Amino acid sequence: IPEGASKGANGVGVELFLEKLFSDCYTIEDQNKLKAAIKTLMLHADLNHHLTFGACSAAQREALLLDLEHSAEHLWAYTTLRTETIRGYTTSEYVLTEHYHYVMAPGFYHGCVNV
Repeated sequence: IPEGASKGANGVGVELFLEKLFSDCYTIEDQNKLKAAIKTLMLHADLNHHLTFGACSAAQREALLLDLEHSAEHLWAYTTLRTETIRGYTTSEYVLTEHYHYVMAPGFYHGCVNV
């Protein structure tokens, strides 16, 4: 999720959420599937653009991710990464407070009010 008028996924720390989520909540087999898909992304970025994935332009990164989506071998990893990234972003403190106006403990106590 790119930066724009609001913070993007990197700005709210989604990568930290994903790292903790995958290491604590996913099996070793699933972690290996994710690692293989990420390795494929890095390899294709190097072969197609002679750059690291992070150094590619937004259009190049999008094309590489769409290639991953169309790969039968890595479809599960693509879908999981996409879903968990969106979940990490939409449940971040920044998005909840700035966009959804979430209040942690709604309802206020006013003890000195005339009845």
